[in-house]
Amino acid sequence: MHADAVHTSRPVDFSPPLNQAELHLTQTADLTVRVDVDTETPCFETLMVREQKGEWAEQPLGTWEWRLRADCANSLEVRVRNSAGVLGPVSRVVLQQP
Repeated sequence: MHADAVHTSRPVDFSPPLNQAELHLTQTADLTVRVDVDTETPCFETLMVREQKGEWAEQPLGTWEWRLRADCANSLEVRVRNSAGVLGPVSRVVLQQP
């Protein structure tokens, strides 16, 4: 065994959650947030995104800028879709301006 070997006993390291969208948010400017999505989706086709409970829209890129509204809470929902048309569970975030 090598001295620099890394060991883990976390179940997620052996069986990552499939077909889910993991959201990472970074504020880039006033009222602007960069959204980065990570997913382990076999036969991944696209992300489906919905803002403010509006219509679902395709988002083929895993990174984009989300422009926030100052007059209300901002909601974002993201889910994956694979090439068979199967949708994963919805990941949600709500941001409120102070």
